[in-house]
Amino acid sequence: VIIIIVLTITFRRCVSIPLVIIFRSLNSDNIEILKFKNPNDEFGKIAELIKNFYFQKQNLALQIEENIKKTKALEISERNFRSFIEQSSDGIAIFDKTGSVIEFNNALVTLMQTGSDQLTSQKVWDLQFQFLPVQKKTEDNYQTSKTYFIKALNSQDITMLNQRSELNLHMPDGTKKYINQTTFPIYLSDRFLVGTIISDITKIKQAELDITNALEKDMELHTLKNHFISTVSHEFRT
Repeated sequence: VIIIIVLTITFRRCVSIPLVIIFRSLNSDNIEILKFKNPNDEFGKIAELIKNFYFQKQNLALQIEENIKKTKALEISERNFRSFIEQSSDGIAIFDKTGSVIEFNNALVTLMQTGSDQLTSQKVWDLQFQFLPVQKKTEDNYQTSKTYFIKALNSQDITMLNQRSELNLHMPDGTKKYINQTTFPIYLSDRFLVGTIISDITKIKQAELDITNALEKDMELHTLKNHFISTVSHEFRT
Protein backbone atom coordinates (compact mmCIF):
# COMPACT_ATOMS: atom_id res chain seq x y z
CA VAL A 1 0.00 0.00 0.00
CA ILE A 2 2.85 2.41 0.90
CA ILE A 3 4.54 1.64 -2.41
CA ILE A 4 1.33 2.42 -4.33
CA ILE A 5 0.90 5.70 -2.47
CA VAL A 6 4.51 6.68 -3.17
CA LEU A 7 4.17 5.79 -6.86
CA THR A 8 0.93 7.79 -7.12
CA ILE A 9 2.50 10.87 -5.51
CA THR A 10 5.58 10.51 -7.70
CA PHE A 11 3.50 10.17 -10.86
CA ARG A 12 1.45 13.20 -9.89
CA ARG A 13 4.51 15.35 -9.20
CA CYS A 14 6.63 14.16 -12.10
CA VAL A 15 4.04 13.59 -14.81
CA SER A 16 0.51 14.86 -14.12
CA ILE A 17 1.32 18.32 -12.77
CA PRO A 18 3.95 19.10 -15.45
CA LEU A 19 1.57 17.94 -18.17
CA VAL A 20 -1.18 20.21 -16.84
CA ILE A 21 1.25 23.14 -16.71
CA ILE A 22 2.38 22.47 -20.28
CA PHE A 23 -1.20 22.07 -21.48
CA ARG A 24 -2.33 25.34 -19.89
CA SER A 25 0.62 27.24 -21.36
CA LEU A 26 -0.04 26.12 -24.93
CA ASN A 27 -1.45 28.48 -27.52
CA SER A 28 -1.66 28.76 -31.30
CA ASP A 29 1.86 30.20 -31.43
CA ASN A 30 3.71 27.46 -29.56
CA ILE A 31 1.60 24.32 -30.16
CA GLU A 32 3.84 23.25 -33.01
CA ILE A 33 6.87 22.90 -30.72
CA LEU A 34 5.40 19.58 -29.61
CA LYS A 35 7.19 17.65 -32.37
CA PHE A 36 9.55 14.73 -31.93
CA LYS A 37 11.66 12.82 -34.41
CA ASN A 38 9.94 9.59 -33.56
CA PRO A 39 6.18 10.14 -33.03
CA ASN A 40 5.79 6.48 -32.03
CA ASP A 41 7.97 6.55 -28.93
CA GLU A 42 6.60 7.45 -25.51
CA PHE A 43 7.42 11.15 -25.74
CA GLY A 44 5.94 11.38 -29.23
CA LYS A 45 2.71 9.73 -28.09
CA ILE A 46 2.45 12.03 -25.09
CA ALA A 47 3.05 15.07 -27.29
CA GLU A 48 0.39 13.93 -29.75
CA LEU A 49 -2.03 13.33 -26.87
CA ILE A 50 -1.43 16.84 -25.54
CA LYS A 51 -1.96 18.34 -29.00
CA ASN A 52 -5.22 16.44 -29.44
CA PHE A 53 -6.45 17.69 -26.07
CA TYR A 54 -5.44 21.21 -27.01
CA PHE A 55 -7.37 21.19 -30.29
CA GLN A 56 -10.41 19.64 -28.60
CA LYS A 57 -10.25 22.39 -26.00
CA GLN A 58 -10.03 25.03 -28.75
CA ASN A 59 -13.01 23.57 -30.62
CA LEU A 60 -15.03 23.39 -27.42
CA ALA A 61 -14.13 27.01 -26.60
CA LEU A 62 -15.27 28.10 -30.08
CA GLN A 63 -18.55 26.22 -29.71
CA ILE A 64 -19.15 27.79 -26.29
CA GLU A 65 -18.38 31.26 -27.66
CA GLU A 66 -20.74 30.71 -30.60
CA ASN A 67 -23.50 29.50 -28.27
CA ILE A 68 -23.01 32.54 -26.04
CA LYS A 69 -23.34 34.84 -29.08
CA LYS A 70 -26.52 33.06 -30.20
CA THR A 71 -27.97 33.24 -26.70
CA LYS A 72 -27.23 36.98 -26.45
CA ALA A 73 -28.73 37.60 -29.91
CA LEU A 74 -31.83 35.65 -28.88
CA GLU A 75 -32.12 37.65 -25.65
CA ILE A 76 -31.81 40.94 -27.58
CA SER A 77 -34.41 39.79 -30.09
CA GLU A 78 -36.79 38.80 -27.29
CA ARG A 79 -36.28 42.15 -25.52
CA ASN A 80 -36.97 44.02 -28.77
CA PHE A 81 -40.10 41.94 -29.37
CA ARG A 82 -41.41 42.57 -25.86
CA SER A 83 -40.57 46.29 -26.08
CA PHE A 84 -42.46 46.49 -29.38
CA ILE A 85 -45.52 44.86 -27.80
CA GLU A 86 -45.44 46.79 -24.53
CA GLN A 87 -44.79 50.21 -26.05
CA SER A 88 -47.40 49.91 -28.79
CA SER A 89 -50.45 52.14 -28.38
CA ASP A 90 -52.52 49.44 -30.11
CA GLY A 91 -53.79 46.43 -28.24
CA ILE A 92 -51.77 43.33 -29.16
CA ALA A 93 -52.52 39.74 -28.22
CA ILE A 94 -51.24 36.31 -29.20
CA PHE A 95 -53.29 33.17 -28.63
CA ASP A 96 -52.45 29.53 -29.15
CA LYS A 97 -54.14 26.69 -30.96
CA THR A 98 -56.55 26.12 -28.09
CA GLY A 99 -57.80 29.72 -28.23
CA SER A 100 -56.05 30.74 -24.98
CA VAL A 101 -54.38 34.15 -24.79
CA ILE A 102 -50.67 33.62 -23.99
CA GLU A 103 -49.27 37.11 -24.64
CA PHE A 104 -50.78 40.59 -24.46
CA ASN A 105 -49.81 44.19 -23.70
CA ASN A 106 -51.09 46.83 -21.31
CA ALA A 107 -52.76 48.73 -24.16
CA LEU A 108 -55.10 45.78 -24.70
CA VAL A 109 -55.99 45.65 -20.99
CA THR A 110 -56.83 49.37 -21.08
CA LEU A 111 -58.76 49.09 -24.33
CA MET A 112 -60.84 46.13 -23.16
CA GLN A 113 -61.47 47.61 -19.70
CA THR A 114 -60.63 44.26 -18.18
CA GLY A 115 -58.04 42.64 -15.94
CA SER A 116 -55.03 40.55 -16.90
CA ASP A 117 -56.48 37.48 -15.17
CA GLN A 118 -59.67 37.75 -17.19
CA LEU A 119 -57.73 37.86 -20.46
CA THR A 120 -55.76 34.72 -19.70
CA SER A 121 -58.59 32.74 -18.10
CA GLN A 122 -61.00 32.94 -21.06
CA LYS A 123 -60.95 31.66 -24.62
CA VAL A 124 -60.80 34.16 -27.45
CA TRP A 125 -64.43 33.47 -28.46
CA ASP A 126 -65.55 34.14 -24.88
CA LEU A 127 -63.77 37.50 -24.89
CA GLN A 128 -65.34 38.48 -28.20
CA PHE A 129 -68.79 37.37 -27.09
CA GLN A 130 -68.83 39.57 -23.97
CA PHE A 131 -68.49 42.74 -26.08
CA LEU A 132 -71.57 42.03 -28.21
CA PRO A 133 -74.73 44.11 -27.70
CA VAL A 134 -77.26 42.50 -25.38
CA GLN A 135 -79.66 41.54 -28.19
CA LYS A 136 -76.87 39.55 -29.91
CA LYS A 137 -75.76 37.67 -26.80
CA THR A 138 -77.61 34.49 -27.70
CA GLU A 139 -76.55 30.88 -27.40
CA ASP A 140 -76.71 30.46 -31.19
CA ASN A 141 -74.32 33.39 -31.76
CA TYR A 142 -71.96 32.07 -29.08
CA GLN A 143 -71.82 28.57 -30.58
CA THR A 144 -71.40 29.98 -34.09
CA SER A 145 -68.44 32.11 -33.00
CA LYS A 146 -66.88 29.25 -31.02
CA THR A 147 -67.25 26.78 -33.90
CA TYR A 148 -65.72 29.27 -36.33
CA PHE A 149 -62.65 29.88 -34.16
CA ILE A 150 -62.08 26.21 -33.38
CA LYS A 151 -62.35 25.25 -37.05
CA ALA A 152 -59.96 28.04 -38.09
CA LEU A 153 -57.41 27.13 -35.40
CA ASN A 154 -57.51 23.38 -36.06
CA SER A 155 -57.30 23.74 -39.84
CA GLN A 156 -54.83 26.68 -39.69
CA ASP A 157 -56.85 28.16 -42.54
CA ILE A 158 -55.15 31.39 -43.68
CA THR A 159 -58.31 32.76 -45.29
CA MET A 160 -60.19 32.38 -42.02
CA LEU A 161 -57.44 33.77 -39.82
CA ASN A 162 -55.80 36.46 -41.94
CA GLN A 163 -58.52 39.12 -41.72
CA ARG A 164 -59.16 42.79 -41.12
CA SER A 165 -62.45 43.92 -39.70
CA GLU A 166 -64.14 46.94 -38.15
CA LEU A 167 -66.13 46.12 -35.03
CA ASN A 168 -68.40 47.94 -32.62
CA LEU A 169 -67.75 46.94 -29.02
CA HIS A 170 -70.23 47.39 -26.18
CA MET A 171 -68.01 48.06 -23.18
CA PRO A 172 -68.65 46.98 -19.57
CA ASP A 173 -69.15 50.63 -18.53
CA GLY A 174 -71.99 51.02 -21.04
CA THR A 175 -70.05 53.00 -23.65
CA LYS A 176 -69.36 51.97 -27.24
CA LYS A 177 -66.02 51.67 -28.96
CA TYR A 178 -65.15 51.27 -32.60
CA ILE A 179 -62.07 49.19 -33.38
CA ASN A 180 -60.05 47.99 -36.33
CA GLN A 181 -58.92 44.42 -35.75
CA THR A 182 -56.23 42.67 -37.78
CA THR A 183 -55.78 38.94 -37.25
CA PHE A 184 -52.94 36.91 -38.74
CA PRO A 185 -51.43 33.40 -38.38
CA ILE A 186 -47.97 32.86 -36.88
CA TYR A 187 -46.18 29.71 -38.02
CA LEU A 188 -43.32 28.53 -35.78
CA SER A 189 -41.17 25.43 -36.04
CA ASP A 190 -42.77 23.78 -33.02
CA ARG A 191 -46.24 25.32 -32.78
CA PHE A 192 -48.93 27.43 -34.39
CA LEU A 193 -50.11 30.76 -32.97
CA VAL A 194 -52.43 33.57 -33.98
CA GLY A 195 -51.73 37.26 -33.49
CA THR A 196 -54.19 40.11 -33.37
CA ILE A 197 -53.72 43.89 -33.37
CA ILE A 198 -56.60 46.07 -32.20
CA SER A 199 -56.72 49.82 -32.89
CA ASP A 200 -59.19 52.10 -31.14
CA ILE A 201 -60.81 54.23 -33.87
CA THR A 202 -63.64 55.62 -31.73
CA LYS A 203 -62.46 59.23 -32.07
CA ILE A 204 -62.11 58.85 -35.84
CA LYS A 205 -65.59 57.37 -36.14
CA GLN A 206 -67.01 60.11 -33.92
CA ALA A 207 -65.36 62.74 -36.12
CA GLU A 208 -66.85 61.09 -39.19
CA LEU A 209 -70.28 61.08 -37.56
CA ASP A 210 -69.91 64.76 -36.61
CA ILE A 211 -68.98 65.63 -40.19
CA THR A 212 -71.90 63.60 -41.54
CA ASN A 213 -74.33 65.30 -39.13
CA ALA A 214 -72.93 68.73 -40.04
CA LEU A 215 -73.36 67.99 -43.75
CA GLU A 216 -76.91 66.79 -43.17
CA LYS A 217 -77.72 69.98 -41.26
CA ASP A 218 -76.10 72.04 -44.00
CA MET A 219 -78.23 70.25 -46.58
CA GLU A 220 -81.35 70.93 -44.51
CA LEU A 221 -80.47 74.64 -44.26
CA HIS A 222 -79.75 74.75 -47.98
CA THR A 223 -83.11 73.12 -48.72
CA LEU A 224 -84.92 75.56 -46.41
CA LYS A 225 -83.15 78.52 -48.00
CA ASN A 226 -84.11 77.40 -51.48
CA HIS A 227 -87.68 76.81 -50.35
CA PHE A 228 -87.78 80.27 -48.74
CA ILE A 229 -86.41 81.99 -51.85
CA SER A 230 -88.83 80.10 -54.04
CA THR A 231 -91.78 81.06 -51.82
CA VAL A 232 -90.78 84.75 -51.66
CA SER A 233 -90.26 84.91 -55.42
CA HIS A 234 -93.63 83.38 -55.96
CA GLU A 235 -95.27 85.93 -53.65
CA PHE A 236 -93.62 88.84 -55.44
CA ARG A 237 -94.77 87.54 -58.82
CA THR A 238 -98.35 87.26 -57.66
